[in-house]
Amino acid sequence: MDREPEKWLNNQFSVGDRRSCMVKCVAEAWDILHREHSLIIQSSFRRVGLALPIDGSCDHELSVKNMPSDVLQIGDWIQDLDTVIDVGAETRDENVEFTARS
Repeated sequence: MDREPEKWLNNQFSVGDRRSCMVKCVAEAWDILHREHSLIIQSSFRRVGLALPIDGSCDHELSVKNMPSDVLQIGDWIQDLDTVIDVGAETRDENVEFTARS
């Protein structure tokens, strides 16, 4: 598309061509962002909880914009299984087994 600017300006590229161009541009941008700002990405994923261990050991790292940390109610999802409402046997998957943390 860089080689044919007049075709681009006249909307003569197909939807597939434009989609391919968009994917290429986003991939290049992500590559640059990842190379030059990987620490920002890592810390952002930790602050929103995407890269934190599920055992709750690092929940103190959570940070939600405009939400005081004392308002965040973070629990132990394994212990919370005991409080889940039983919706009936028809929705239960007998192949799933939950085990307690030791």
